[in-house]
Amino acid sequence: MLPITLVFAVGVVASKCSNLPHPPPEGLTWGSCPPTNNPDNVTIDCTTLKVLLDYADKKSNEQLTLNLVRYPATAEKKLGTVLTNFGGPGQEGLPNMPIYGPLLSPILKGQYDIVSWDPRGTGQTLRFQCVPPENITQILGSNGANASATAAEELWAEAAAAAELCFTKNKDHGHLIGQAYSARDMDRIVDALGGDKLKYWGLSGGTVLGAVYGALFPERVGSVLLDGVLNAHEYYGKTGEDESYAAADRAVRGFLEGRLAFPDRCAFYRTDRTVDQLEVELFNFLQNLKTNPIPILVPGSEEPAGFLRYWDVLSIFYLGMYRPGQFIDIATALDGLMQGNLTAAIEALTPAPATPNPDVVPPAPEAILGIRCGDKKPRGNSLDGMRPTYLDFEATTRWFLDFWGHSNHFACAQWKFDASERYEGNFNVETTNPILFLGNTYDPVTPFESAKNMSESFVNGALLHLNGFGHLSLSDESDCVNDAIYNFFVNGEYPEEGTICQPNLPIFHPDRKEIFG
Repeated sequence: MLPITLVFAVGVVASKCSNLPHPPPEGLTWGSCPPTNNPDNVTIDCTTLKVLLDYADKKSNEQLTLNLVRYPATAEKKLGTVLTNFGGPGQEGLPNMPIYGPLLSPILKGQYDIVSWDPRGTGQTLRFQCVPPENITQILGSNGANASATAAEELWAEAAAAAELCFTKNKDHGHLIGQAYSARDMDRIVDALGGDKLKYWGLSGGTVLGAVYGALFPERVGSVLLDGVLNAHEYYGKTGEDESYAAADRAVRGFLEGRLAFPDRCAFYRTDRTVDQLEVELFNFLQNLKTNPIPILVPGSEEPAGFLRYWDVLSIFYLGMYRPGQFIDIATALDGLMQGNLTAAIEALTPAPATPNPDVVPPAPEAILGIRCGDKKPRGNSLDGMRPTYLDFEATTRWFLDFWGHSNHFACAQWKFDASERYEGNFNVETTNPILFLGNTYDPVTPFESAKNMSESFVNGALLHLNGFGHLSLSDESDCVNDAIYNFFVNGEYPEEGTICQPNLPIFHPDRKEIFG
């Protein structure tokens, strides 16, 4: 299948930065890290690297300091370094490495250092922040686009205000972030590590970075694995990225079907309901919340402390589809709400309390907009102009049609920044070594369809299919996938064409080892 949105000239990479000379690599000296949330005291170390601030400004040598973080190899025989980006785009390197380093490294049998960095727009690297963290719904949206008759209009107005505010707060550097400049930064990291070719495991939004790197530097592609793939054509060329939801309804159906095999593990089990009946019942329950939110009652008070709204429950349900490790809690919460047991729902959804570290710089969630919206080419002048994207969403998802009004779409359509460099090709590029794209059948945000689409965009792309649940291959453990990843990085071997890996155990199985949850 050809890319769904061919908005760029075929086979042409028009870049004003492509052939800039590289200063010699400075080498890296690793040491202690700045404060970060690391409750398990995972071993990490850090360093910095200077890169050009503005690759397009040939008259300036002004530099930017990147903050790098490493999870060291644990094997006696070390084979080198695998770079990684934790997605978003907008996820930082430092706070995520204590989480992901211990997950990625064992799959590679500890033979590689795992290295990441705070990409432009995150951490203290040209930090893109518009409001204090407690006001983030002011930027990322407060409702679903179909939550009421006027919700879409209200979200469009909120997004316009958010775009203006983000421009005001970040106008000095907002144009200096984006995937193309991050790809050039990554190329400098490869140089500084003394490498000839890139070894990279890109996760989620980090798959766009990997695809852009492959298109800009095809001769430097070594072992590049893109896991949980975003359709880069839609990322750059569409105001609404509907393909991201191609598997969302499929994930809901699989979630409901999964309860049948383990009725004692799933609160949703009903002896008198078929999957079809339960699906209708749940869908209607959610729709009813639009006009009948659930009051949150406090003992001893006659007035509710607040209301659990349609958008609250829908968002929890959707995000729950990211992690099979949360499926039991999500099923318990939804069952409690449908049975009128708000206490059971709240208990299932309340995370363990965390002690904040006052020395840690909190993340800036709006970095995803600073990066994504500046990269995105189309703009919209009115909500009416966004209606075609609504039709695309309507054809893609019934359960999560409200995400048509997500800030990724409405704010980006009204954005005031343009990234100083965008990739202007269509990824029809032959890389020195094929990029391996990996997708899950039931991934609610980066579906297998996108992995297949992007693998067919590159001249020599390769593809691996996990018939599993959740976002990323890490969410549904599979020895088949892990063996393929190990052989890819260590032995340079690719899975056979058409390989479909199965998870080790089905969802709700009592012996599952949940990596995320």
